[in-house]
Amino acid sequence: MQSLLIGLVALCSICIAPLSLVLGPVSGADIVVVVAPPWRDIDRVVSQAGGAVVGPLRAPFAVLAQFDAPIDAHITALARAAGAWTLLDGDTLASICGEPNV
Repeated sequence: MQSLLIGLVALCSICIAPLSLVLGPVSGADIVVVVAPPWRDIDRVVSQAGGAVVGPLRAPFAVLAQFDAPIDAHITALARAAGAWTLLDGDTLASICGEPNV
């Protein structure tokens, strides 16, 4: 039982760092990656948050979106309320992909 508890604590610790990076606030960017579950209409999620989808390509869970104002806590909250999992700016996305010196 104790080893199961230790394993669970270790697993939670490993998951907290990436989640805090992804779920942390995005600020200052005007073009971001909007990540949403596949059962949501991602175009609608973006428009409800006040943005517009940009770019000819899209991923199953994400699109590039542009907002008239720099991203702040209010826009992030609107996007999450509309169904987005998170918003990622270019620096965050580059660091997740392993780009050094970001």
